[in-house]
Amino acid sequence: MNTIGTRLPWLAGIMVLGFVALQARLATLHLDASVSAVAVDNALSTRRLDAPRGRILDRRGEILADVRPTIDLRIRPHYVEDTEALRLTLMPRLSEAELERYDDAMLSEGWDRRRAWVIAPDVDRATRAWVSGNRPFLAGVDLGASQQREYPLGGIAPHAIGYVAEVTGDDLLRLDRSRYRAGDYTGRQGIERLLEDELRGVPGIDATLTTSVGGRARGSGPWFDRLTTLANNWDVPVRGGGDITLTLDQNLQAVAEASMDDRRGAVVMMDIHSGAVLAYVSSPDFEPGELVDGISRSQWRGLIGDPANPLMDRVSRGLYPPASTFKMVTAAAALEAGISENHTVRCTGRTQIGNRSFKCWKRGGHGIVNLSSALAGSCDAWFYDVGIEVGHVAIADAARRLGFGSRTGLALNGERAGLLPSDSWMRERHGTPWTMGDTASAAIGQSITQTTPLQLAVMTSTIAAGGMRPSPYIVESVTRPDGTTARIGGQRAAVDSGFSPEIWAAIQAGMERVVDRGTGRGVRTEGLPMAGKTGTAQVVSGALKKLRPGYDTEDHALFVAYAPTEDPQVAISVIVEHAGGGSTHAAPVARDVLVAWAIGEGILPDPEILLEEAEVADAGVQP
Repeated sequence: MNTIGTRLPWLAGIMVLGFVALQARLATLHLDASVSAVAVDNALSTRRLDAPRGRILDRRGEILADVRPTIDLRIRPHYVEDTEALRLTLMPRLSEAELERYDDAMLSEGWDRRRAWVIAPDVDRATRAWVSGNRPFLAGVDLGASQQREYPLGGIAPHAIGYVAEVTGDDLLRLDRSRYRAGDYTGRQGIERLLEDELRGVPGIDATLTTSVGGRARGSGPWFDRLTTLANNWDVPVRGGGDITLTLDQNLQAVAEASMDDRRGAVVMMDIHSGAVLAYVSSPDFEPGELVDGISRSQWRGLIGDPANPLMDRVSRGLYPPASTFKMVTAAAALEAGISENHTVRCTGRTQIGNRSFKCWKRGGHGIVNLSSALAGSCDAWFYDVGIEVGHVAIADAARRLGFGSRTGLALNGERAGLLPSDSWMRERHGTPWTMGDTASAAIGQSITQTTPLQLAVMTSTIAAGGMRPSPYIVESVTRPDGTTARIGGQRAAVDSGFSPEIWAAIQAGMERVVDRGTGRGVRTEGLPMAGKTGTAQVVSGALKKLRPGYDTEDHALFVAYAPTEDPQVAISVIVEHAGGGSTHAAPVARDVLVAWAIGEGILPDPEILLEEAEVADAGVQP
């Protein structure tokens, strides 16, 4: 007893010390930051918040590209129990393209099998209800909130605006991994690609404390407060993308697209002083919204294999012989070399140069012509004559000063520089020297010279502006979520082409005569004086055209113009592929767009208003 009695105090002391140690340890667990961090790591649930993509607007604030919230059907392959059974279950509700995405998801490996694959974006209410009601039978399937790019005006200006598509593995190698992950979207063409960084925004993170069964954790006390503070530190706010304002006018764009009527070709309208691009049409076009939703592989193959090549941007990448629209270049070179605008040539329908006979497009000839009448009637003989006299080097120099042979700097869709051939180029490419015959062909734009519709618009703007060559631009500004506005791209200083005002006065007079009583007289419009030049570009030789008549051998139709003639403001170029004469097929397109511009500017009356006034007058009602 004495032994036990003497031991009890010791045992009690040990128990007290153990209890004190346990309390101290519990306090340490509450206060130690590193242990709290472990607790947060175990109890913290994070959710990625997608940043809303910036909008794209036209010059008047019309929305060309926007985003809207969607509910998507998603699949996590790792949790799918029976791949084939689930495919059969979903098949009636999925399109061909969506089934292909399902198959791709099931073939994924590694971490990709755990991520949520968007199989069917923007599912309808019935599909959402079906998924919700059949969750026990749809292992790995869920619904997720997202957002989708949409183009409210449909397929307007798709080559300029571009489209977005899901990122690929190659994209993820070049893109910022903190802003992109598999399943995200990125710009593929046009402004969507060019200004991806501004439009994309930065995704955020929403961190919450959860219970062991996934519900939101609730509690109080120092330990819970500490966890909550640490969780809040994980939150990252979303930063939305910026809104891009373009120089395009959607009304002019719509008129130009309607006038082209899906024929192959291009239309470009520019402000001749600033270089702002008002209309940018590559035809035929495509529906960008369909590419966002996703199309099947067979549909994609059909799109890229279409002979009309609707995905190609003909404005900045299409290369065409400039035909008779190039005659202003030859005229500028001739006048600068001292040849008078009153220099005359007798056009008989044929011109002998060396041992070759060169035809004028008018079989019987134009008779005696000077510069003005040669431009008005598009006489080839006058330009053969002065072209041979000044030489190809002088013509090529004038062309460069007017914007040919180099990129304009628009930086959209991989703009091409075109081609201004030279003697060295001819020797290197064909192994033959440059000849007088090559000069004669170059002088009328029917040689191997190649230009883009955008370059033709720049040339026409330069002539209209009295020799000051503008740099085209299509982005006006970006407005960021914080309300600040920044200039991106924007107007650049015009470049003096170096020709005298007298030269431009003579060429302008000839272009005015084209529309007044020359080859372009069919587009003469009361109240809107304009100057222009028609062109018909040979695609193949005349002999081959006769041997193989048809669409592919038909000439390209061209027309360039500016208006109004007294105080030029805008210039336009139009090319309609394989259409025939420029006066018949390209000039009417230019007229439609110029008239629409003049109505918008108040230069011409709005026909709808005139019609309303006439109806009021007919009814005998005082307006």
